[in-house]
Amino acid sequence: MHRLLSAWKFVYILPLIVALIYIALLENTQFNNYPVLLFLAALVSIGLYKFDRIKNRKALNNEAILRMEGEINWLRGVLEGLPLGVVVFDTSSKIVYINNGFENITGYGKELLGLEYKALEEKLFPLPERRNLDIEKAIKNCQQMNEHRRSLISKDGRVITVKAKILPLKSSKGALTGTLCLFCETASYLELQNLRQKTHFFLDFTSSCVLAVDNRLRVTIFNAASEKLTGLKKEDVLGRHVTEIFNDYEAENYPIIKTIITGETFHNYEVTLFVNGQMRTLLFDTALITDDGGKVNGAIGIFKDISESKRIEEELKRTVFAYSKEKSFMRNVLNNLPLAIITYDRDLMPTFMNKMAEDLTGYRFEEFASSMQNISANEPVFPSSDFSRHLAEAVLSSGEPIFGEQRTITSRDGTAIPVSLDIHPIYSALREKNGVMIIARDIREIREHEHLLYLSKCILNSLNSAVISIDANYRIIIFNPFAERLFGISADHVIGKNINEVHLPFLKEERMLQNTLEIGTGFQFTEAAIQVKGEEITLLINSAVVRDKDDNIVGAVAIFQDITELRRTQKAVRERERLAIIGQMAAGMAHEVKNPLTAVRGFTQLLKEKCPDNPKLVSYAEIILEEIDRANSVITEFLQLARPKQPALKRQSLNSLVEEIAAIVSSQAFLKNIKVEYECVDNLPLCMLDRDQIKQVLLNMCQNAIEAMPGGGILVMKTGFLPAQKEVFIDINDTGCGIPREQIEKIGVPFFTTKADGTGLGLSISYSIIGAHKGRVEVDSKEGKGTKFRIYLPCC
Repeated sequence: MHRLLSAWKFVYILPLIVALIYIALLENTQFNNYPVLLFLAALVSIGLYKFDRIKNRKALNNEAILRMEGEINWLRGVLEGLPLGVVVFDTSSKIVYINNGFENITGYGKELLGLEYKALEEKLFPLPERRNLDIEKAIKNCQQMNEHRRSLISKDGRVITVKAKILPLKSSKGALTGTLCLFCETASYLELQNLRQKTHFFLDFTSSCVLAVDNRLRVTIFNAASEKLTGLKKEDVLGRHVTEIFNDYEAENYPIIKTIITGETFHNYEVTLFVNGQMRTLLFDTALITDDGGKVNGAIGIFKDISESKRIEEELKRTVFAYSKEKSFMRNVLNNLPLAIITYDRDLMPTFMNKMAEDLTGYRFEEFASSMQNISANEPVFPSSDFSRHLAEAVLSSGEPIFGEQRTITSRDGTAIPVSLDIHPIYSALREKNGVMIIARDIREIREHEHLLYLSKCILNSLNSAVISIDANYRIIIFNPFAERLFGISADHVIGKNINEVHLPFLKEERMLQNTLEIGTGFQFTEAAIQVKGEEITLLINSAVVRDKDDNIVGAVAIFQDITELRRTQKAVRERERLAIIGQMAAGMAHEVKNPLTAVRGFTQLLKEKCPDNPKLVSYAEIILEEIDRANSVITEFLQLARPKQPALKRQSLNSLVEEIAAIVSSQAFLKNIKVEYECVDNLPLCMLDRDQIKQVLLNMCQNAIEAMPGGGILVMKTGFLPAQKEVFIDINDTGCGIPREQIEKIGVPFFTTKADGTGLGLSISYSIIGAHKGRVEVDSKEGKGTKFRIYLPCC
């Protein structure tokens, strides 16, 4: 249609031009000036028409470039807004592209462009992972490599753990064009920024040239545009043969000459000429100049230098091809990202949806966009698979991005999927808000890990065992609440510190965790006794090494079980077993020994009465009676030990009982140069006890203490309260000779005594009485320094 319109316009003005030329060739002088002016005006009109036409063509080219530029700007903006590191290698393994996300993760940016993979490997990979032939091969051969974990060294020296994936890049025709490497930092996904556009286009406009010849091919018209194009002056050209101007071109192929010779007119005819020292491509329109009778008087040509337009057209083709290639590349990158991405225009209608978003929601982009278009503008409810459009509205309105917003979406099949959203505004090259981009991360795995971590923490906190773990650098990473209570130190003071530097003497001296980590083997069921706040506790220790999924040792863990009460219970059980055996023995002795002794005593008494005149015999009889009574006393005590009397328990004050005992023993102690001291705790809880039996125990122990200090000393009686155990205690300390360590375990065993005239039953009976009160007795003694008996009794 455009060509028909152009031809119509030319035919419309052609009779005027021919008529004017015909009049100008007449010799009538009255038309000496006006015809020329009219003719030139007509030629200018035609030139303006051609100028507008070329201008329109360039405007169309500009529009295509700007549209392509907008698409590239959009794609670059999306890529730079991602929190992933993106590195692209060409087919020669050189880096050709790095996004801001990679710079945010590693600290390295555009300075790596042009480097080969080996140079990148030297900078980023630690020595154990530096020589990885699989990665080098994948990048060199543009092959795919599945997601794997890597350690990187950032520019500031930090070690970063990332997930890496390698993908081949292909052109639209399937040819390999490079390799795409994606890096995602782990806990606990980074923000991407818009890439600045650096595309520059320009268009040059040129005016039309007009050249007319007569039928003898002599130049009759040569306008200013022709002068500028050819570099020739009008006065030097007019009247000369046209071939003298374009003398390097075959005459028969020159458009205006062909029009004169053949009568054929040309429209948009391209000719390449050597003009003004340069090869030029000219676009010609030609027509015949005839008089009223139809006689041909010449020809006119309107031409324009389109060399620059041709150059721009070729450059535009290359640019469009490059942009198309880059657009395909960027879409390939976005579709291979492990993040769901949806973009909206300024009307909040979807414009793009990558493959991950389609997989996450279960909708194809066309289905998703269609479902959004079917929603009324006033309807506040959006599809459950849409990534919270109201957040997109807020970002589009304020221009401020939103990070880490957690929402739950429902996929097409009804699955509830927790996601973390980052919403970014998208800007045009003129910094105008064109829409928003929503980046969604599927956090189901993170939620599951958090749940497992919470369960693990709950289990550790509820264990009645101390759990301590160290990493490969001997730093303490686990110190559960029971460990805090057991070792008397807060986790805040030890977590993150070297185990050899914290104030835990037992852990430093025994080196249980350190040895486990160093030899790679744990210890099983090891017992150890430690002092905590002045008390000795017994621990059962198990340790093991901690390994990662690749079976590398990454730390060690130890479990400490407080078995102090267990050992005490076992000791009490053994004691009860001994007492049971003693009871059986005592029952037998009561029948086998006591009855004969009664008979012996009776006959001895009778013998003494029958022979009063024999003093020697009477003396022997008295000795026999005395020894029989002594044997009876021992048997009676023994029977009391074997079958103790059940205590009559009443709520009693232990302080008052101890004060009474202190007053009783003070007189005897004074005679032996022993000082008696008494220390009581105010508000001591009451206890359920048999006052007479506990008095018997205290008197027995005080008597033993006095006998252990023949040269004098100090006897200290002290009461106290243990809230955690809900127990009260009585300490009886002396400064006597002490008890050898090997004999301490035998204390309380019937008939064991260190006194020359002792029976060894006093402490056995005392232990039995305290056991009947559900208490216990502990002994601590050092030879030459003294002995401490501590009696524990439960309080009300």
